[in-house]
Amino acid sequence: MKSAVYCAQISNRLHVMREPKSLSFKDATEATAYIDTTLSEYMDSYTKEEVYKMLHSAAEEGNPIMQQFLGLCCSIGYGCEANQADAQIWWEKAAEQGEYIAQYCLGISYYEGDGVPKDYRKAFYWFKKAADQELDDAQYMLGECYYWGNGVRKNIDTAIEWYKKAAGNGNQAALSVLSQMFMWS
Repeated sequence: MKSAVYCAQISNRLHVMREPKSLSFKDATEATAYIDTTLSEYMDSYTKEEVYKMLHSAAEEGNPIMQQFLGLCCSIGYGCEANQADAQIWWEKAAEQGEYIAQYCLGISYYEGDGVPKDYRKAFYWFKKAADQELDDAQYMLGECYYWGNGVRKNIDTAIEWYKKAAGNGNQAALSVLSQMFMWS
């Protein structure tokens, strides 16, 4: 019972943490710091392995926020062995329920071929799902897809539209791309 209450508290906490609409990490260390910060009030009572087991239990019950978070844990080895294939499984379950962070994570995996064969069309599909929910990183990646013709027909005008949407949501990379584009035009 304590585990169920704990997972409900984490779920609520993670739901609030999703609000900034951006979730990109430079590396596993930065992602681990994010998890530690997000769960800091619980980490005094539980080890990373115990947290992973509780997240896994809640994810198996179908909670999409827990599934996307568990995917992140699997991806970086937080409380478990790093396993990109397991991360993909959890992200897919969450993404199919509309969890936009998981949709973005799947998009990145397919775009870069991380744990799955590189597939720009699948990447585009998942970026579009997340971008439609205003995730600025996904909007930026749609701009990249259109700009380079990855997974979609190359279209600079549409790329600029997506870069502008991302920039309007605070995406610094999109702002940089737009300033470079307009400086050279």
